Amino acid sequence: MLIWIWGTQFPSAKMEAWMQEGHQVVHCAYQEIESDIDYLQSVIISKEIQAPDLVLVTDWEDSPCQSQRCEALRSLGASKVLFHAVAQPFPSDTNPGWAAWNAWPDGLELDCWEIAIPASIDSEAIRNEWRTLAAELQRELVFCPNRAGMVTPRVLACIINEAYLTRDQDIATAEDIDLGMRFGTNYPRGPFEWCRRIGAHRVVYALDAWAAEQPEQDAYRVAEGLRREASLHK
Repeated sequence: MLIWIWGTQFPSAKMEAWMQEGHQVVHCAYQEIESDIDYLQSVIISKEIQAPDLVLVTDWEDSPCQSQRCEALRSLGASKVLFHAVAQPFPSDTNPGWAAWNAWPDGLELDCWEIAIPASIDSEAIRNEWRTLAAELQRELVFCPNRAGMVTPRVLACIINEAYLTRDQDIATAEDIDLGMRFGTNYPRGPFEWCRRIGAHRVVYALDAWAAEQPEQDAYRVAEGLRREASLHK
């Protein structure tokens, strides 16, 4: 299988494992997305590259060039594409083999992927195609409704937001909250550590999108400390 990874950092151990299993992996880690799209379109025109069996777009919702990237992938003939999209539902007018997935760092490292297929193209046949492809990569799939946040990002973002609110209210320090969550609830890492790993700007972007969708939900109202953190580390 020819796999393209288009976007930001991807766990090297995962790529190496796939290559050891006989797959070809190409990681297109861009510097400027506009330049990458121009390059991709030029090689498509010259027919210098083979259409990939799977494309993993790890930062689709972080990019201002979403429609251009989709058009480039259509021109390439990429039939199976997973786009990182947790803040907003994935567009319903998409290709039958395209879907959303959770590409936050923890999601990339797991052997179980959360994906969301728009209802307009969802079917058991489409799901079986994804299951077959995932099995070749030794991955399991969880099919989520095509709603913003899926499962893990929504829960995790709310935990992080509540931790910042707790610190903002001088109830505990960030260090104590991280320790308490790791040893008190057996989480693999504390919420502040998780936030640094994901990127505060990503967490805030998602929470703001969910708050706009459900303004009655206080859980999505961004803590002041978290918003400040996001503004400093974009």
